[in-house]
Amino acid sequence: MRTVMMTIGGAAVGAGLGLLFSPAGNRTRKLIADKTVKCTHDTQDLVMSKARHLRNKAKGLQHKAGEFVQQSEGLTETCKHVVETASGLVAQGQELFEHGKGVIDKAKTSAQNTTVSEPVSAV
Repeated sequence: MRTVMMTIGGAAVGAGLGLLFSPAGNRTRKLIADKTVKCTHDTQDLVMSKARHLRNKAKGLQHKAGEFVQQSEGLTETCKHVVETASGLVAQGQELFEHGKGVIDKAKTSAQNTTVSEPVSAV
């Protein structure tokens, strides 16, 4: 099997060399050179196109990430403001509660100290 493969390989190499070095080989060599140049240019174009595409995608993602960061910073500031406002309202509510509790306590004390000598009649 190995001998058969070597024979086929040797025949292929010999045919290729015979084609290249024949009197009409000049045309064949130019054709091979043209195809090689075309293949090289097509490969370069493909690589450049893909690189440009990926660069543009990366720029787009970078822009979206920047917008996301700006939005989240804005939300953070808004959340801070809401928390500060809520804390202030809680503190005011607590002060009002304490004040109301004091007023109620005074009213209870004053009601306990006051005696009604005559019943109040409705007019």
